[in-house]
Amino acid sequence: KIGTTLTRKGIIVFSKTVQVSGCLCVAYANGRVMGVAGLVMIASMNATAITALNVNALDIAARYSGIIHGMGNCAGNLSSILAPLIADGLTPQGTKAQWRSVFLIAAVAEGLSAGIFVLFGSGKPQPWAVEGEVTPLLKEEDDPELPPKLQVQATRASGS
Repeated sequence: KIGTTLTRKGIIVFSKTVQVSGCLCVAYANGRVMGVAGLVMIASMNATAITALNVNALDIAARYSGIIHGMGNCAGNLSSILAPLIADGLTPQGTKAQWRSVFLIAAVAEGLSAGIFVLFGSGKPQPWAVEGEVTPLLKEEDDPELPPKLQVQATRASGS
């Protein structure tokens, strides 16, 4: 039986390897067909990587998956803002050599992301996210901001 972690890492390694190959294909393309083929490789394997990443937050921390997704989406959106700005800065004349550097940087970024996930990624529930008794920092009945009526209801609800 192949475990969740190994499955996720396998999908990421496969998809990122094809994406790196696609970036290299575009960087060294001698014609439209090779360039378009590289772009198709990049886009299609991005969809494959997403299948492993989107469900992983549910596997490792179901209670906090929304927060984890939110942080991941924030980082992803920041890169979506920065990438065109960086590409614009690296390609002032739009030459083939300048665009090659953009796709080589993208290839390195994809390779690094795969390496980081292989080293640190997991598909197992994390100890900090396991459901159990949650100890609030401040009990509702001790909250001075709550009106007295709500304090009494909170006390009754907790069984005190």
